[in-house]
This record gives sequence, structure tokens and C-alpha cells, in this order.
Amino acid sequence: MLFDDPRFTRTLFFPSRDRSVPGSASGTGTARDETVPAADGTPLRVRVHDAPNGDPNAGYTLLCFPGNGEHAGDYDPFAPRYLSTIVTRVVVAEYRGYGKSGGVPSFSALLADARTLAAWVAARSPRGWIAYGRSLGSQAACEALAVAPGPRALVIDAGFGDLGAFVVRRGFSPHVLAPLDADERRAIDPCAKVAAFEGPVFSIHGDADEVIDFRDGRLLNQASRHPKSQFSLIHGRGHNDLFYDRDYFPAIEGFVRGVVGGE
Repeated sequence: MLFDDPRFTRTLFFPSRDRSVPGSASGTGTARDETVPAADGTPLRVRVHDAPNGDPNAGYTLLCFPGNGEHAGDYDPFAPRYLSTIVTRVVVAEYRGYGKSGGVPSFSALLADARTLAAWVAARSPRGWIAYGRSLGSQAACEALAVAPGPRALVIDAGFGDLGAFVVRRGFSPHVLAPLDADERRAIDPCAKVAAFEGPVFSIHGDADEVIDFRDGRLLNQASRHPKSQFSLIHGRGHNDLFYDRDYFPAIEGFVRGVVGGE
């Protein structure tokens, strides 16, 4: 695969390790680490956050694919804020070589492991699950849409849909995509995956994003065919500070309640 070329991989992945203890930063005391074996046996760490009150299987599970350079422990302060009466479990995934996961990262592994992790979550979510991806994680989240049973909704934070802009950010010319045939392009095109998804999509982006232009992120939302899909643009926020905006978590919770809250 083009994106597994070592020259490309060196510009794409920035693994960071994690020494955090589950629950140490979240304050809920309900977090735990579990290991999910990839298709080739590579151990993938996930950190599971359950709602502190009630049955965590009573609601939906949010499967979170982090941004680049992030690991599951980085989400300890934020994971409890996704929890509600609707979302009663948050599973934060990790990529190969990141956090406490084994292996070496590659783009093809990111996609394959996304399917493995999504299937693991789906099998443990009797009510259903929701896919979430931030930045690079938007690619994993879009790949996870193909798993059955699929997610009820997709949430994207600072994601991207323009493959040409993606390779340019890695220092390559968009012409490197020209040799790809239709099937090869479809396999890596997040917009095509969203277009095939029957559920609603919520995209949130900062209008001051210095890494991925918000118009690029909007492409994922525009690819959706669902009438309840939404795009939210947060004024003055960049790529790495959306979490801190007062409207961020209420916007996501409002979308989730609107599309699955009545079920």
C-alpha cells in the first residue's frame, strides 16, 4: 500500500508511551485496561471507562480512536465527560506502538486494527455502539463503519476527507495517488466509507485549525446521506484545543441524544 511506504510512515506516526494507571486522572475509579489481540496476535491496549452509577451495559458504548501522538491515558480527564444516561461506557483505543500497545504502526495496520477493535466493542455492547475519531483517528473510525453490527452513529473531531491534502501534509505530491485504481482508492477514501454508512454523522471542527482546514473536515459530513447528520464549527478553536471549548461536549451529547436518545 502507498501509505505503508517507509518514507510516508515516518511522517505520519508519532507514537508516545503511557505509564498512567487506569482511573488515576479521571477521578471516577471505574477505568480499567484490557488487551485486544489484533488479527496477527499483536496486543492492542484499550482503556475502558464505565459510568460510575448503574449498569454500563444499559446504554451505548462510545469507541474512541485518538489523534496522532495521543494514547489512551491522555483521555482519562475527558472520558467521563462523554458519559451520560445515553453513553454508559467509553472505550479508548490505541494504535500499534502507542501507549501500552505492542507492534509498530502502519497505515494498513491502523485500518485492520480498527476493524478488530470495533468488532470487539460491538460484541460487548448489547445496546449498541457509537464510533468516534479525532484527527488521524477519523480514518480508523471511518474504517470501523464496515464492522457488523455497525455503529449507530459516527462522531468526528477535526477529521479529514481530502486524500490529496492528506498526502501534501506528509510532504508528498497529490500525484502519488494517480496510480491507484478505483478499488484501491475506495479502500483508503474516508468519504466513500461515510457515503456507504447508513447512520448519522456529526463532525466538529475549529475554524482556526492550523493542521486540517475545517473545509477538509466538512467533506466527511457532506459525504453522509443521513438527514440528521450535522457539522459544527467552533469559532476561534484550533486543532488541539476543541476539548476545552465550553460547547464541545454539550454539542456531542446533544447530537447523540437527538439520534439515539429516544430508542
